[in-house]
Amino acid sequence: MRELSKNDWRVLAELLEMASESSIKHGVDEFKLDNTKENLELVVSAELWDCPNDPCPANIDKDDNQIYTDDSFLMRFFASIARENSQ
Repeated sequence: MRELSKNDWRVLAELLEMASESSIKHGVDEFKLDNTKENLELVVSAELWDCPNDPCPANIDKDDNQIYTDDSFLMRFFASIARENSQ
């Protein structure tokens, strides 16, 4: 598989931004992740990106051992990373 070019990163960012907007319009954008160290680090990083001075704590359901977040939120987070890589 080839490395992503700056243009690929730009297109990926646009796709993620479009998907995020579409997800928000549908009203259901809850996303569950297994409660692993890696997934928790991802959600915490995204929260710090979104609100560096007042991040929300990760929403962990102890009953089903899942981390709950919004798919549109994660798409915006990954879109920002893709935008950085497109520069």
